[in-house]
Amino acid sequence: MGNSSTTMQKEHHIACEIVKNPEVNELVTYLTSRIFGLTYDYLQLNGKNPHTELGKILGGTSPENAGTVGQDFKTLYQVAYHGNLREKMSMIMYFSYNICHLGWFLLIGLYNNDLTVLQLIRKYNISTEDLWRRIRRIESIMAAELSDIIDLCPGSVVTCQNCDIICRGNYPNVCTLFNFHSEGPVSFSRQMNPKLRAKQTQNPTSWKQSQICPPLSKREKKLLGITSKTQPLPWRTGRSTIELNPENPYVMLDKQSGTLAIGGPSGHSDLLFNSALIFEPVYRNMRLRKLFTLALIGWMASLDHSIHSIAEALSVPPFNMPYDNDWSPMQYIHILLN
Repeated sequence: MGNSSTTMQKEHHIACEIVKNPEVNELVTYLTSRIFGLTYDYLQLNGKNPHTELGKILGGTSPENAGTVGQDFKTLYQVAYHGNLREKMSMIMYFSYNICHLGWFLLIGLYNNDLTVLQLIRKYNISTEDLWRRIRRIESIMAAELSDIIDLCPGSVVTCQNCDIICRGNYPNVCTLFNFHSEGPVSFSRQMNPKLRAKQTQNPTSWKQSQICPPLSKREKKLLGITSKTQPLPWRTGRSTIELNPENPYVMLDKQSGTLAIGGPSGHSDLLFNSALIFEPVYRNMRLRKLFTLALIGWMASLDHSIHSIAEALSVPPFNMPYDNDWSPMQYIHILLN
């Protein structure tokens, strides 16, 4: 199988079929509508204007990121409730990137039994079990109780706006304890030597509009400045920018098993699935976890990752998605659909 163009074309066809699946789209809309509402209420509770601040959390401005539509409030509202799969997954991506303050707001509020936060948790069907899982994990890694970690904050313990230790922007920090799972293929593949990724090109391949699905929305075209059907897309995707190191153990294992590897174990699968898990239905229901895995495949295969690279990232806790290296892409899709 290897890295043949035929295999990539088959996986791209699979992805294009997934983006039309009504159950997948229904779940992703459920998530984006709640993410939009949760972010709106969080900003209001912390004295900020959602109409000017929400876009900084749920949107972006770079035309290099597929699905980006800008930071305008009304535009993001349209995406949350009526956007295509690529736009909505992009919103979940930006939410995942910027979840630090909101995430700690939920954790600390739950920990302190704050009535306002508990009401927010109930309103948006957030899993308290998942939040407590994150709290216990943070305490285990830091070898300290959350109350002691909170004491490190010189500012408000609710918003952590002034907390350099908990909410600083540099990696690694305590924010990463809320997002990434640190014991799975994504983390380990990046820690190994030789490094997973040999290099990233600064001049990626341009994608044609005819190569993508679903078609560009008016919102996407506006941000990209698209005026004709032949205009190439400036997206920087994993397949067009990342070259894997053939000496990395993960790459060698993939080559030995004959699986198609693009980009290595998918960090965005890890990141977005972690955000989806805070919502009770996804946390509890394996059927919904399978549908969200399909959404990730529809969003990224094969422009960013192969189906294998997505699947292996999600085969470990806390995701626990079924996967075997011997499965073909179609066998994996069949299992996710049943």
